[in-house]
Amino acid sequence: MSTSEPRYAIRIAARRSGLTAATVRAWERRYGAVQPARSGTERRLYSEAEIERLRRLRELTDRGHAIGRIAQLTTDALGELLEAERALEALEARNADQAGRGSGEADGGAGTVALRGAITLEDCERTLADLDGTALHRMLMRGMVELGPERFIDRLVAPLCRAIGDRWAEGSLTVAHEHVASVALRNALGFLLETMQGAAGGPRLVATTPSEERHEFGAMMSAIVAAAAGWEVTYVGPDLPAADLGAAVQRRGARAVLLSIVSQHEPARMDAELRAARAVVGADVAIIVGGAAAAAHAETLAGIGAILTEEFTVMRTALDRVRGRGAARASVG
Repeated sequence: MSTSEPRYAIRIAARRSGLTAATVRAWERRYGAVQPARSGTERRLYSEAEIERLRRLRELTDRGHAIGRIAQLTTDALGELLEAERALEALEARNADQAGRGSGEADGGAGTVALRGAITLEDCERTLADLDGTALHRMLMRGMVELGPERFIDRLVAPLCRAIGDRWAEGSLTVAHEHVASVALRNALGFLLETMQGAAGGPRLVATTPSEERHEFGAMMSAIVAAAAGWEVTYVGPDLPAADLGAAVQRRGARAVLLSIVSQHEPARMDAELRAARAVVGADVAIIVGGAAAAAHAETLAGIGAILTEEFTVMRTALDRVRGRGAARASVG
């Protein structure tokens, strides 16, 4: 029998998921957490899959997550978040046990991560120092839900990326540290992007990096910021030649392009790529460019009518203005 077949009354679904019927109804009405079928007499009917979804939602709310923040996650995403929570609990228990045996009492002990309350930048940095990529990924997953998409980017991911860059420059991080961080960040940001890219109805936008810019975290964070601001985002990965950018914009009917430039490139080559991007997307498509190295191309960006944004707060303002201009043109038309 299919797990998607609706066959259980609400009292059974509630009992099996550990909730009350009133809570199940409230989560359905207020947050769209489940979408039960209806019988011929308008009674709610739940499937095995929906009961499992309710069970995961209940366990996560028991662990302190707000239902309003997690109700729209897919059932698979809820399961991944639960695995992260359980693994972090195991890590905390292991660290507490080590502390109880007196290991490293003077300085907390090598490999000990103190997790009390919300995930912090310091938690992530200590875990990265120990090369524990699995724990780092799970911390990021927890922080994502605790903070919400925008604060997750502003308060955790962007500062962590800057800290990694600083540590790399001063020589206190190895290639192994950089690789561990990259895997954890790419998995967490990719997970959030996949969750948010499904939202439709807003103006469309393509996010990427110019040709030969292979550092993609800036573009991924920008895409998440745009999705949180109500844009329907298509993230096409890094290192996209201008001709392919033009094809993507045309195919998606995008009104804006987000580009991230993080690395120092040969100025003339990158400037040429930016001018080519303007040529292929046309004059009516907004180009918004951010990243640590974007300011080095300020003159070229101004010349092609692109918007330079060195902070995510400025990017949000730019996105709102572009969206407003499009709405104004639509009303006039």
